[in-house]
Amino acid sequence: MAEQCASCGARDELAVATMDTPVGVLCATLCGTCAETEHLPAFGSWMAAVAAVIEHCEHLGVTVDEAAAARREQCPACLSDNTLDLGRGDYECRRCGAQFRVADVLVTS
Repeated sequence: MAEQCASCGARDELAVATMDTPVGVLCATLCGTCAETEHLPAFGSWMAAVAAVIEHCEHLGVTVDEAAAARREQCPACLSDNTLDLGRGDYECRRCGAQFRVADVLVTS
């Protein structure tokens, strides 16, 4: 955990938050206020955001491809990873019954 909030620089009430971004899943240290208001950090460049995603994958011990595959199969409605691959990029959530396409997940995240 960093010594300050990645969004506002605050130094108290800090916690590590996992975030889903257009370039992948990453974690960052946020203060309670920024986490509650969803004031997420600005990475300054796409390369900085990608680097944070790669760092997160390394921390978890997975490759970027493995992380992308897991993210692709997660239900956007209830966030369950208990999904059924219907083929051609279509999935059905076994938990809530929602049907979605891979493209829907990538656009909404």
